[in-house]
Amino acid sequence: MTSPDDFRFYGHWYYGDWQRAALRQMYAGNSWLHQSALQTLDAIDVIEYAAPGQYTPGNGAQYPNGSFGESLQSIAQLVKMQLGLRLATVDLGGWDTHEYQGDTGGGYFANLLDELARGLNAFYTDLSNHNGADHMQRITVIVMSEFGRTFQQNASRGTDHGHGNVMFVLGGAVNGGKVYGTWPGLATDQLYDSRDLAITTDYRRALSELLIRRLANPKPGHHFPRLSQLFAVGDHAGRRPHADLRTGRPDADTRSDRQTLHTRPQTLGAENRRTQQQKKRPGSNVLPGRFIYPDRKFVLSGQDPLSNDESHPDR
Repeated sequence: MTSPDDFRFYGHWYYGDWQRAALRQMYAGNSWLHQSALQTLDAIDVIEYAAPGQYTPGNGAQYPNGSFGESLQSIAQLVKMQLGLRLATVDLGGWDTHEYQGDTGGGYFANLLDELARGLNAFYTDLSNHNGADHMQRITVIVMSEFGRTFQQNASRGTDHGHGNVMFVLGGAVNGGKVYGTWPGLATDQLYDSRDLAITTDYRRALSELLIRRLANPKPGHHFPRLSQLFAVGDHAGRRPHADLRTGRPDADTRSDRQTLHTRPQTLGAENRRTQQQKKRPGSNVLPGRFIYPDRKFVLSGQDPLSNDESHPDR
């Protein structure tokens, strides 16, 4: 399915309404199969009624041409339809730039970055204020790649497969406007294997926070094996500052500082007072309303930035 307009009931042109009624009678039971079928039929009805083929992005948003922009627009449509969308993925390929990557700020790589930036900007603009609802307050977008590129260009004026790269996080409840992590440096002796940007942040830390804060899943270790051996994290409601990621049980130490990607609106004042009373440890960077590990680059907080409305579909 490339567009919500494709998610429809392809029945007979004349007997279509009778076919819909027959399907609903067939799945009128109480089992999970019956309920799933009825939910699907309901979703089809809602999408068809919304006439997705006539969609106009909100706030003057302009998506880039191509499959990337079309996919982002389709997701925005589904979010506004309030169908219960929880996860969506979009691919933007073409980053394997082994040759002729670009010149003086332009070229192939710069064009890809431009498409990425315009797509994300349109998505954010489209969903920021729709009929008085700011959907982006409940949406988190994370941009990541499978691997990085080498620091030095190759003989073909491109870059080869590398290790360290960057992740972007976008959303209304994101503590943005800053770079999280430790900069490893670009000197030859600071590069991994003398050729790649060194990795200082495990990508699973960022994805785990999304599982906890956005999907109310306090056990990301079920999705990422051995995750609890790498770092500690609180559960989604803030009741356990540290928790084992596989079991959800709290750790013994519940007093360490921590840093988070997401805002903590309900406890900010109390944490400000606590932070001001705490004595900085060597190498720490304690900010008002934040808890930061000085020995960890990217860790999570224990406060869910979402409201208590568990029924909202845009989670």
